[in-house]
Amino acid sequence: MTCFPLIVPVAKEDEYGACNLALSSILSVMILIRVNMKPTVTPRLSALVARDARRVVVFRRGPSKHVRMLLWNLEDDSITPGQWFKGRIYTERCSLSPNGELLLYFGAKYKGEVPALTALSRPPYFTALAFWPQLGTWGGGGYFRSNHDLVLGAISPAAKDTSNEVHIPKALQVRHYSDLSESEKQVEAYWQLVQAGQEQHSKRAIRSIQENQKQSFEEPMDSVFDPPMICRRQNPHESELYLEQRTLGFPKEKPYSPVETYRLVHLGSGKPKPLLPPERCDLGVLDWAAWAPSGSLIYAKEGCLYRDRCIGPKRLTNTPELIANLCDQEMSPISPPPEALQWPAYLGRSRRQKKH
Repeated sequence: MTCFPLIVPVAKEDEYGACNLALSSILSVMILIRVNMKPTVTPRLSALVARDARRVVVFRRGPSKHVRMLLWNLEDDSITPGQWFKGRIYTERCSLSPNGELLLYFGAKYKGEVPALTALSRPPYFTALAFWPQLGTWGGGGYFRSNHDLVLGAISPAAKDTSNEVHIPKALQVRHYSDLSESEKQVEAYWQLVQAGQEQHSKRAIRSIQENQKQSFEEPMDSVFDPPMICRRQNPHESELYLEQRTLGFPKEKPYSPVETYRLVHLGSGKPKPLLPPERCDLGVLDWAAWAPSGSLIYAKEGCLYRDRCIGPKRLTNTPELIANLCDQEMSPISPPPEALQWPAYLGRSRRQKKH
């Protein structure tokens, strides 16, 4: 809140008369107006889609040092808000179990006895069932090979490993990436790399791209890709429909997330199916996009979640549907429900022995 003085002018009687009012008289008509100066912050969204379930874990970042986890149920498009994390979540090192019951996340607060950690939790809550502390942001994270097989990335060797102090169900196998065989290290990539692109860091290259109208950026860039890096993902129900992702570069300012554009493309030798209007094929800059198990397109833009049912007989008449606007949210402590403190039933429940 900021106070602004509003001075109400006093009419003059004449040039030498009542205009010589005492300063105190002028000040007596000052009015203090309380104005709410709280800026509007557009959060940045990213998400993980469960491979075998209609569940999506959404990470809402904003303000910059706060992240909230939410759970998107694709069955009815309901949103369950979860806990906040004060710090940064490295979503590229997070993984969701195929059934969507467990989340492995890597987060950092950059201070205290545990400046960073890799942890297991029940979405949409950050409360850890098990965790591995890190002394920094090198390494950490991991991925699920299956609902019963978890692989951890590099763990800080100098950090105290508390994993043995927390009972992890025997049904969940936890291994380190360095202990895997070469065949076990091979994982299915969500995106297929089509063009590697070439990253340019010089100011001249960035300026040249903008001057040639190849791409305009809303924020100062640390690097750009020219040509861009291109990846594609096939629709799960229509083999000739692809979601294309183009990575254009990285900004100078935090959170250093890549600037990415998306579009729908039709690839195939057969007779093309009716394509969507251009405004629905060219999606522009998005925070995140993916295919839902049903084949519809789900994506995040400007703090909102959308679904576009771009397949099926009504593809041309359907329009993108706003699922949730996540902009107007304030951080507040949220206690986890009892089920968030227990391991999923398919692993066997156990008493949580150590709190974080």
